[in-house]
Amino acid sequence: MPTLLTGGAENFVLAIATRFDPNVFEIVVIVTRGQATAENVARLRRAGLEVVMLGRRSWITSLLATALLCLRRRPDVIHTNIGSLLHVSLGSALLPRPVTRIHTLHNIAGFAERGLRMRMVRGVLRHQGFQLVSISNAVTRSAVSEFHLDSERVCLIPNGVDTNWFAPSPDRDSVQRQGTRFVAVGSLLPVKAHGNLVRAFAGMLPSLREDCFLTIVGGGPLYAELQDLIETLGLKAHVNLLGQCKDVRSILLTSDIFVSGSRSEGFPLSLLEAMATGLPSIVTAVGGVVDAVRDEEEGLLVAPQNVAALTNAMERLVQDAPLRKALSRNARQRALKFSWDKCVNAYSKLYRAG
Repeated sequence: MPTLLTGGAENFVLAIATRFDPNVFEIVVIVTRGQATAENVARLRRAGLEVVMLGRRSWITSLLATALLCLRRRPDVIHTNIGSLLHVSLGSALLPRPVTRIHTLHNIAGFAERGLRMRMVRGVLRHQGFQLVSISNAVTRSAVSEFHLDSERVCLIPNGVDTNWFAPSPDRDSVQRQGTRFVAVGSLLPVKAHGNLVRAFAGMLPSLREDCFLTIVGGGPLYAELQDLIETLGLKAHVNLLGQCKDVRSILLTSDIFVSGSRSEGFPLSLLEAMATGLPSIVTAVGGVVDAVRDEEEGLLVAPQNVAALTNAMERLVQDAPLRKALSRNARQRALKFSWDKCVNAYSKLYRAG
């Protein structure tokens, strides 16, 4: 894994690594760029897992360090995520015995790979026999197209969610809260299009908006820009740019509607967590989002980059309490289909297949 900071792929690694049977698998988590939160490292170590931090270094030195580590440890399985595929490629190629190689693709193929990097990824996947795992149907289609792979080389294993931890509050309906509370969870990156969410909120009818609130959870390089936009639109009293939050669950439990305006998604864990807590959603119909949310059943799907459509959907759910309640009930039931146990069992079979 490149980092163990805060993000969907990082949360995925934390979730599955701590759930494998320790009597069957000895898991070592390698952080190729040496960046991690103390909390994430501590969580892995509390589970009895070894964490190897390679330190912040150049790509070449990180490649060599990973290769030496592979040669020293002689793993039976190499499982890479996002940018760590190329870091591991040299060590993987030098191993003297057969190794099961797996790479999980968390985003639409081509999202992070361009030019030389794309050619290198295609070469590693083709010549080293990596089993590619996608997290949604959209990611599968993009991998076959962009990486020039046969469809049997791509295995679909959706992300999971801890539905015991992320569960509706038993007194949600009885608690009296002021107004309607929207929540968005995700890193503040251009692809997440948080600016469109803020503009959509600003576009609501003033009579509705005055009793609505939007909380944006997440950190990233666009924090200051979003803060300026919120102030420019006069929304400081209604939009809270919360930053990083260790307890996202508590925020979800005090919210009414999950919203996302992303331009691209693999299969967002934040959406699954919101659905598991019983939140109806307003989300853009991109990537794996449509594998989780069916329009008018668990939430409302809108076209990406369409601020007016977001505004209309937000106004609709604010005014239609019966619809909100039906979507909430369906969202919880839908989330129950995506468990970490199913996910880990599927990966366990892949690990043993070699």
